[in-house]
Amino acid sequence: MAVVQCNIYQDTNQTYQDLDTTSDLSAIRKQLGAFMKPTYLFVYYDERQGKQLMQPKDNEGNYNLSEILGEQNVFTITDPNADKPDLEGILVSWFAANNLQVAISLNKSNPDARAANQGKFQPFMLSKVQTIKDAADDFPNVYYDQALICEKGSAIAFNFACWGAAGYGFSIKSDRSTIISGLYVVNNGNYNTTTFSGLSRYQDAKQNILVDSLANQNIPNVDRLQYSSVTFKAWNVSGYKQAGHAYSSAGQPPLRKSSDPGGMSTKDGVIIPGSGIESGSPKPGGDSHQDWGAPLESLTQDTNLVLGQMDIYFLVFKTKADAEQMVRQNNLPAI
Repeated sequence: MAVVQCNIYQDTNQTYQDLDTTSDLSAIRKQLGAFMKPTYLFVYYDERQGKQLMQPKDNEGNYNLSEILGEQNVFTITDPNADKPDLEGILVSWFAANNLQVAISLNKSNPDARAANQGKFQPFMLSKVQTIKDAADDFPNVYYDQALICEKGSAIAFNFACWGAAGYGFSIKSDRSTIISGLYVVNNGNYNTTTFSGLSRYQDAKQNILVDSLANQNIPNVDRLQYSSVTFKAWNVSGYKQAGHAYSSAGQPPLRKSSDPGGMSTKDGVIIPGSGIESGSPKPGGDSHQDWGAPLESLTQDTNLVLGQMDIYFLVFKTKADAEQMVRQNNLPAI
């Protein structure tokens, strides 16, 4: 016998003190009784595929409870027939596409942002997000290569890392709005290297970048998938003048596959309760104090030489309790 925690995302989590971890899953199903609805399936993490998968009901007798237990004696159940089935993905610290990397966190740079983020969790950056029921399918109905999940009203900041000959330009746009139409990060003569930079405001207005649900922004259901995606793009800068100094390089970007994690750190797959999230998108928020550096002159750029481009889908927790549930049930750090 063992004390185990049972996570059922469409309902709640519950602790049992009398489940025998050497019993097979069909016996555990019977022991859970009416609590185990007929549509519920056990979830296990497949290390070889790097995915959360569902255990077929007719095969439950071949596996013991101990084989699907995670850390701290936790096992998970999902309902694939729910109106909004649960998702699974890989927690990452950077999104990567070719030579571009993007990280997203809470903005702590000014009083308005700090006030908006009071008591909020850090955003969760997830790669390869799909519904658990589609996880074994090569062509799932739901798939986000990159997705961000945060609490409503979070003020966020972007960190960039990208290779550039003399620097790089970047944009952040969606079908609904433009955060950045074109800004530049230069390496001041440290040619053909990766340069880091940060952004916490809109280009055309000194306002923070807030994330809210599309429902709160009065976006119709039919447009929510389209408007929840934001495209990040970076291109090469080969020359410029700044403060009386001229810089130039004819260097070419190193070859890097889009799948190359580029310093991305991962954990085992996490599960996101489908009933607790909804589509979101950035919008202008309170006053930002971020300013730009000295203007560039004689800029030489090639917008067709794309160093990296990615679409990031924005999701928000419906309630604070939904955010807490994901943190608790996946044993995530409550930062």
